Amino acid sequence: MFFKLGCLKYMLAKALTASINKLYEGEPHMLECMSAYNALKMLSRTLCGFFIGWFMVSESKAVSSIVLYDDSFSVLVDNNTVNNRYMSALWGTYSNGIFSPLPNGTGFVDTGVDFLEMQINYSKIDNSDVAVNTQLALAIYDADLVNFTAAPYNSSYDKAILTDTLWRAPPFDSTPNMESFVFSSNTTALVGTFSYNGGNEIIGVVPEPSTLHLTLLGLLTLRNKIYENKKQN
Repeated sequence: MFFKLGCLKYMLAKALTASINKLYEGEPHMLECMSAYNALKMLSRTLCGFFIGWFMVSESKAVSSIVLYDDSFSVLVDNNTVNNRYMSALWGTYSNGIFSPLPNGTGFVDTGVDFLEMQINYSKIDNSDVAVNTQLALAIYDADLVNFTAAPYNSSYDKAILTDTLWRAPPFDSTPNMESFVFSSNTTALVGTFSYNGGNEIIGVVPEPSTLHLTLLGLLTLRNKIYENKKQN
């Protein structure tokens, strides 16, 4: 096979050299004294440059959707493994302790009703919802599906909010391309817990701290600070 390919490239180079020699017959040109081997080298480099350029352009293409799919994971609620239930999941952003879901996203986590599977999608034809290169986050929360997709997000749900250094918003347009995100050793939990576990992820869903709990925590911190100040004086 490689021999045939080499012969084909050699014949192509010879034909290219002969054609240019005939085209410029009687006139000096760069291929006038060029051997078939050198012509082949020039042709190969040209084609290589073309394919590298094409690859770089194709890699920078915009997409119309992002998706995370996984089928090797465990979800824990109150440290108990969840089985045979659906849970909701959505893409969004996380800032100052607040998760903001991206509009019109879809997602589900199946812990064994049909089979172990999670799939979280977001589609858009522009970046009006999220700027290019924005750090994305993923919320998995303890809410039943609505019409076979994620229930509207509510911060009161027990949840895990995850992010990864590679989860960045791509340029969106109407081109039917898709970018796939995955869990990795760089995935971290902003809320709840996450263990990559060699690709068998363990995701810990936790309750949202109540207002009363936060108030008591604040008062306890204030009391300790007052006590420390008195002790120093």
